[in-house]
Amino acid sequence: MTLKEIERKFPFGSIVYFDKETIKKGKELETASEFIKRPSGYGELKGIVVGTRQQVVGHWEYPVYNPLQNEGPYFVPELSKWFLEVKIGYSNRIRLVDVQDVRPKEYTISFTTLLHKFEEIPRRFVAPMSQKDKQELSKVMKEEMKDWPRDEKGRWIKK
Repeated sequence: MTLKEIERKFPFGSIVYFDKETIKKGKELETASEFIKRPSGYGELKGIVVGTRQQVVGHWEYPVYNPLQNEGPYFVPELSKWFLEVKIGYSNRIRLVDVQDVRPKEYTISFTTLLHKFEEIPRRFVAPMSQKDKQELSKVMKEEMKDWPRDEKGRWIKK
């Protein structure tokens, strides 16, 4: 897809659904420009399009060591792709999502949908926590609060 087609299909501020995000394979030199698709882990997520980004995808070449030529590894670009920048909450980070992994929100034309076209996304998306994790966190916090110093009225004071 070209940039104009992407901007026409997914305009700025539109609501989209996705279940895979595109991340860099690693932070090392060898994998800095190799991308993989990772499941979001929370099923299908709803987000808002905040922009597009062009990334060059390729691989690293390692020439055979020759002491006469001081040539190190070099990057060989294969193609450049456009990704959507999607936020799932106003204070969450931007996620890069491939255009093929996104589906736009479908609207039925009526007066109420025109009024409510721009749905609210949460201020901050917080991953759901399991009951077991909640109980463990509660135990840790209770034990930690027992060691915190208090004044004669039972209020917590700074250490």
